[in-house]
Amino acid sequence: MAHECSDCMFVPDSDTLLTFFVPRELRNSAGKKPLFVGKFTMPGWAGHSGFYLFRCPYCDDVCVDYPHGYRDKGCLYIQCDRCGYEIVFTPGKYREIYKRENVVAPPTFWEELRGSWKLRKQMKELRKGVAKIEDEHGVKVIIKRKNYSE
Repeated sequence: MAHECSDCMFVPDSDTLLTFFVPRELRNSAGKKPLFVGKFTMPGWAGHSGFYLFRCPYCDDVCVDYPHGYRDKGCLYIQCDRCGYEIVFTPGKYREIYKRENVVAPPTFWEELRGSWKLRKQMKELRKGVAKIEDEHGVKVIIKRKNYSE
């Protein structure tokens, strides 16, 4: 059963998409930064995906590809069909692509760091609470750590 919706168009392959659905002016002005050219579906697909036009930084070929997953801690990427060079969509630089593709972006370095600081603060508060219980009740609180090797 072929995918049918009003958001996308059917193309038999990416070469046909590049040749007949991407205007020549756009192909000629393609840069190294991926440019959204539309949503398409292909034979055997149950849905659709956004396709991006780019000039490969390695072989200089003009390509069109859809985001694949997952590289570098869950990042989406596109690939040159000639040489295989990959452009990884880092969430800090390509956040709009994750939104357009309706994919949850992996955390950026700063988001991970912020989460670590938040966890550290929570652990500090827990230790204070445990120390207070120990002082008030004259008991020693022992928290058994989970052994992940079992």
